[in-house]
Amino acid sequence: MERRTVRRNGTRIAGAVMAAALLACGTVLGAGPGEVEQTIQLHPGWNAVYLEVQPDPSDIEAVLAGVPVASVWTLKAGTETIQYVRDPNEKTLRTDGWYGYFPPSRPEHVTTNLFTFRAGQTYLIRLEGEVPVMWRVCGRPGMKTVRWLPDSYNLVGFDVDPQAPPTLGEWFKPSAAHDGQPIWEMTADGSWREVTDPYSTTIRAGAAYWVYCQGKSDYQGPLVVRPELLEGLDFGKAVRTLGLNIENALDIDVDVTITRQNPGDVPLVVEVMDPETVKRSYPDVPAAYRIEVGAGKGARLDFGVRRARLAALEAADVLSVSNGLGCRRLVWVHVQSVYQPVLKSARDASTPFSGLWVGIARVNKVSMAQEGGTTPKPTKSSYPLRFLLHVDASGQVRLLKEVTKMWKEGTTKPDPGGSGYNVTDQPGHYVLVTDESLFDQFKGVEFNGDAVVPVRISTIAYDFQGTELEAQGTIGPRGNLDATLVLPVGFPTNPFFDRYHPDHDNLDAEFLNFKAESYEITRRIHWRFTETDPWGIDDPNWGHTILGGVYSEEITGLHRNPIFVEGTFRMELVSPIPVLNQ
Repeated sequence: MERRTVRRNGTRIAGAVMAAALLACGTVLGAGPGEVEQTIQLHPGWNAVYLEVQPDPSDIEAVLAGVPVASVWTLKAGTETIQYVRDPNEKTLRTDGWYGYFPPSRPEHVTTNLFTFRAGQTYLIRLEGEVPVMWRVCGRPGMKTVRWLPDSYNLVGFDVDPQAPPTLGEWFKPSAAHDGQPIWEMTADGSWREVTDPYSTTIRAGAAYWVYCQGKSDYQGPLVVRPELLEGLDFGKAVRTLGLNIENALDIDVDVTITRQNPGDVPLVVEVMDPETVKRSYPDVPAAYRIEVGAGKGARLDFGVRRARLAALEAADVLSVSNGLGCRRLVWVHVQSVYQPVLKSARDASTPFSGLWVGIARVNKVSMAQEGGTTPKPTKSSYPLRFLLHVDASGQVRLLKEVTKMWKEGTTKPDPGGSGYNVTDQPGHYVLVTDESLFDQFKGVEFNGDAVVPVRISTIAYDFQGTELEAQGTIGPRGNLDATLVLPVGFPTNPFFDRYHPDHDNLDAEFLNFKAESYEITRRIHWRFTETDPWGIDDPNWGHTILGGVYSEEITGLHRNPIFVEGTFRMELVSPIPVLNQ
């Protein structure tokens, strides 16, 4: 074994260069939805590898199943001294600066302290035998920021287009900390050699290089792609929009192309703002979407998902972001539906939109009752009416006056495995309560500074007998719903009734016997759902967790003639719980 140290600018750098036979032709191909496949050719001996995907499972033995490896190594973060090793020797790597893995067949397996693969990480892999192996790794694309160790060599890889990668010189030209600094690459004969002409040396996708960093640096390449969430654009069940920041480090303008792997699976949209009206719209993202990013400038794209178009409970996609000059980053996209039933290609009125909905109706038309008119006339201004609707798993809709969100504790039982401990029998869960007599069975859900309290949602826009009122019809983009509310004579909120006023207390002059002095009030409410937003708000969640349409009422009992009102409404799902009081 031969070892050497390198001095540069008066700083002593111990560097590790392991002799290896390497030809790592990393190629990322389409795999399953939301996944990519990276192929790396491993040659007998040592291989320096840069992993672009996050395998699942990430266990090294599972990922390397069938691949005859002798060991796998990765450098510990923040290692201050890096040793250059001219000859292959695992003993040199068994220092505090490295994590290592040995297969169970080797006696050194008991010293293994490296157990998983991670995306964005570099590895030294020693392959046994005399035959090259095409190693295929499938998983989500990973996003990782390179943390450069100043005044030292760093073992790094690059996110490049495997079909047209840039040269090392082109990659590092924008960075003063790296341009002109030494770079070492692995050769097929099992040795590390310094790159003498970086502008004619093409970057190999999936390969790792030793790169010297002079001073401090946060350089991430000519094209930087930063999702708002580290793992990518994961919209989950509730996130409306997520940002994707793109930075161009070059001194020229570039056209950045975003190519989708599965454009038919995720109904992805992008936010566009009209500079004159400041109104937002969300057009669909095509299979290839292009934007121009100026020299040294950045751009932000805000994406959303139209969940109403989901054909499954969840879907995934991969965005390939490229500057056309060999730089490419892969971004994972994922979205879920809040609904448990199997979804259709487009949700409609026959599919239960189960859960609690809170809506606002803007009433802006009223008929002229004194004239006996039946056609609502426009008013000078609108007034809001808040309403609460709950839909169970079968699609039955109920109008609510108030509902309280609480927590039901789970239960436990003795471990059937005989451990002597209790295990979960029924897990705890949130509940929607309309019956106040059940409050003592549940607990609060929100801390107000002194205690954990329930959260109550209510409205004063209407009243009726009981706590729930069944409505007729269905909700959905083409649904129709009707509810009839009756305020009987003597009902506490009947506007004609006043128990303390002798002319409106429904009692005779002696205050002893019933005498009708108020009138029964009936409100027949109708919601007609529309496929487009009546308020003109182009929200990506329209048709899924946001619905709306035309609101109308026929009110009898207030006047000798019926009163007709009309307006528009919009409502939003605030809880997907399909049951009440349990």
